[in-house]
Amino acid sequence: MDENLIGYLLGALDEGTQQNVENHLRDNPDAHRKLDRLRRVLEPLSFDRDAIEPPAGLWMRTLSRIAEHRCRHLPHAPAPMPSQRSSYQRSRWRLPDVAVAAAILVAFSGLLLPLLSRWWQQHDIVACQNNLAEHYKALATFSDHHGSRFPAVETEQPVGRIMAIMHDANMVTPTMSMACPAANGRRAPLPMSVQELDELAARDPEQFQKTMRNMLGCYAYSLGYMEPGQDGVVRHYGLAPNFPDGMQPLMADRPPFDEGHQTLTGNSLNHGRWGQNVLFTGGQVKFLPSRFIGPDDIYLNRENKVGAGRDRDDRVLGCGWACP
Repeated sequence: MDENLIGYLLGALDEGTQQNVENHLRDNPDAHRKLDRLRRVLEPLSFDRDAIEPPAGLWMRTLSRIAEHRCRHLPHAPAPMPSQRSSYQRSRWRLPDVAVAAAILVAFSGLLLPLLSRWWQQHDIVACQNNLAEHYKALATFSDHHGSRFPAVETEQPVGRIMAIMHDANMVTPTMSMACPAANGRRAPLPMSVQELDELAARDPEQFQKTMRNMLGCYAYSLGYMEPGQDGVVRHYGLAPNFPDGMQPLMADRPPFDEGHQTLTGNSLNHGRWGQNVLFTGGQVKFLPSRFIGPDDIYLNRENKVGAGRDRDDRVLGCGWACP
């Protein structure tokens, strides 16, 4: 909250942030002392705050003066002596100027760096959200042409095949990136079809596993859920745009574990463990400071495993190598 003190003094905060700062000042005497110190440092800025009204006719007199002397040739000033030159250079900065500059530097150094760090963090979050929104456009178009269902994989297949399914449906666009902009810039999806993946799995299983780890890049996709049908047989289902109420997690930043390790240690690494962006089935993208939505862990099912949800309320997002 201290990084907002400068904006509070300058009246540059929005109403909500200003109220939060006032509450912080009321409950924190140390913040009050910092605010007073900043106010004293910024006092020299108030001396020339008010605009000076120029004398009437100043512009006319100025132009006349210029016209009077425009053709006048003045003799060159003599070069200053070394002693005069050093004296002139020393006088460019007065002691009060140096003192004010030093005080401002000291006061701002402890506040400016956290402020810049927070700004870049927010910039990366928004860039990642825009990238997920691009993915949603393609997924929603797929849904429009496939019975209002998002792409899903079979129970024994890795979820990275989703991108091959999208490739076969011509839904992969040049603006999509499989790398979170906050973590690794941009990376185009691998141009592989389902048939090519199946041939690779039969020819080179080890390379197939490596490819699956890269198919979704920095992101995770829904593993769907298990549910008994009308005949009582439990089957695997994918997600639909409006199920439930468009607020089922569909994609998100990659969970913080690697292949074979199902022990989570906090939030996604994409944003320095501050949280993760989550794309929902209705198209909304939100940054969640926790991987839990209520009691539900979006990266593990109720059995604390990487796999399909145990029912439609059990939300699980997996990396490219994960299987429902």
